[in-house]
Amino acid sequence: MNIKQISLMALLTSGCYAPEAQIENGKFVEENNAGEIYSGCEDLSKFPPCYITDGEFDSLIVVGAEASSSDSLAATDVATAFVQYVTMDESVLYDCDIQTEEIMGIISVGRNNDVSKLFSSQLNQGLDSAQGRIQLVKLGSYMNLLVDGGSDDATRLAAQVLSNRYTELSGQGVIVEGDSWSTASIRNTYD
Repeated sequence: MNIKQISLMALLTSGCYAPEAQIENGKFVEENNAGEIYSGCEDLSKFPPCYITDGEFDSLIVVGAEASSSDSLAATDVATAFVQYVTMDESVLYDCDIQTEEIMGIISVGRNNDVSKLFSSQLNQGLDSAQGRIQLVKLGSYMNLLVDGGSDDATRLAAQVLSNRYTELSGQGVIVEGDSWSTASIRNTYD
């Protein structure tokens, strides 16, 4: 699903890359405890580089075809987390444009979205209207990312936290609550 190529020179000269991220052969990689190199989002602390492969955005951001304007803005918020690394043209699709067999490492935004509904059906956690969620969801052999909330405002808050405070995220998922992304509380979903 490689969408657009990154300008590695711009990335390297700007100093804009996630903490502890390495670039090898034009792609973001991380070392695990065994010293082996791997890529992929297995923990929120790896975001956003885990969605960049061979210098390109290697995912899709999915929003519902009937989504609220707030969900559409939330998808845009998520995309802004990547703009310092890659060009994001044509990277946001509607849920009706995705087939189940194509769900491979995608980012699904919003509640009124068939892909998000599929992901959230795998979780045993409901949300109240003030809670936003950023959650990794395994489907088959792929880790996908769900950004949703108990309300449109909570979804937007979760997207803004993901875009602006991703260095504070870790684990498989977090719940965010608050009035502003800059002051929202972030707690692990397993706390």
